[in-house]
Amino acid sequence: MDMSTRLRSTLDTVSGFLRMSAFHMADAVTDTDSDSDKNPQYTNTYKTYAKATQALSDRYNGIADFGNLLIGNLVDVRAAFTTGEGIAIREKIPGTAEDELQYILEFAEFDDLDESVKTWARETEIEGQFFAVILDPDTSNPYPRVRMMPWLVFKYEVTADAGDYENATSVKYYSDGNSNASTTIGTGSNIVTVYPPNFVFQGFSNRVALPSQPQQSKLAHVLGMLDKMEQTLNDWRSIINLSASPTPFFHADTPEAAKKIKTAIDGGNWTFGKAIVSTGDFSMVSADLSGLEGARQLVETYVKEISGTCGVPVHFLGYPDLMSNRSTAENLMESVTAATVYERIIWQGIMETLFSRVLTIANETRPEDKQFNTEAITADFPQVSKQKLEQLVDVYGQLKQMGLMSKQTAIRMIPGIDPKVEMALIKEEMEAEQALLLTMEPDSQLPNGAVEGE
Repeated sequence: MDMSTRLRSTLDTVSGFLRMSAFHMADAVTDTDSDSDKNPQYTNTYKTYAKATQALSDRYNGIADFGNLLIGNLVDVRAAFTTGEGIAIREKIPGTAEDELQYILEFAEFDDLDESVKTWARETEIEGQFFAVILDPDTSNPYPRVRMMPWLVFKYEVTADAGDYENATSVKYYSDGNSNASTTIGTGSNIVTVYPPNFVFQGFSNRVALPSQPQQSKLAHVLGMLDKMEQTLNDWRSIINLSASPTPFFHADTPEAAKKIKTAIDGGNWTFGKAIVSTGDFSMVSADLSGLEGARQLVETYVKEISGTCGVPVHFLGYPDLMSNRSTAENLMESVTAATVYERIIWQGIMETLFSRVLTIANETRPEDKQFNTEAITADFPQVSKQKLEQLVDVYGQLKQMGLMSKQTAIRMIPGIDPKVEMALIKEEMEAEQALLLTMEPDSQLPNGAVEGE
């Protein structure tokens, strides 16, 4: 290599690094793609919230070029384990807020809250944050109505308290939606601003951040792997297709013999199955299948990485053969329950805020002496699993027998059971049994074969 060639190669390398740096800086402040996003060596090509969220939405809807295959299962399974058996509304301190509990239960039934929460959980798995508007009651709606406002549709902006960045003081959004993710909301007739108590906002990021700086959801971390896994599957399919279409190969000792064979094939109507006479050798050549095993191992590696990152067991992703036995599958079910604990805690906080603000809105039309306690109601998302049931029997059952736990507290530990209703049923059954004993004849209560006076 001469001096000019080496110099040109060095300049090209330096120019490439400079272009890459410039593109990285541009990505930090805009929503545009860069050359690095198209480089197959990069796993993460979704570096902005807008791009990652739109990519997750497209894959969930099945309209993206790659990555559609598993995202539906990832979103639905995580949302299902997060919401569990549905929402269980209760008093924070049993027996202290019966009026508030009754109002919230009626509101939840009116607004179909149990089903709504499941839909909201799916949306937050995609967007990584939750924003809902609480509409005031009116003549046709006796209770407040809650409407989730997806960021991809309404492009909302959150303003935080100057003294407390975790306290969202207002949210501004496009009432008719806005498809331009990079446009900052200005002013106009289609701009709506809501203030407490008429909204609820909560981010799901593990990082401390301003509400105005949205963080990507957990599923955004595997977008690149989802794309590359599907591309590898396509490569796998291409290799198999090539191997299924072998090429006839005729070996001739001399060029003249090769020409004669080619002329005979081109000039006639020879097809597979017909005899051919030649001085050369004939064989069927197909693609090398050695890459299939490597492609299979790569796909399985992607599946394991995606499963580990998202907490979704591999058999939910269509790869049950990666589990060793049934006990492994059961343990994985417990792991996905544990992987969504953080989300359930956040959803409990969202429900407490929602109930508090619904009661605050209700207080605006209630007499001064009948005001609701706005902080009295909370919610749980019960999880029913083998481990949970064993814990109820082995741990809480023994605590109840030892007198270290009340019956009502023990009942509250059972998923999907209302402690107040269950306690009332238990009391009713005990009273019925006592009444039955009192009506029984004295002789009928003696042991079998015993005679009165013995």
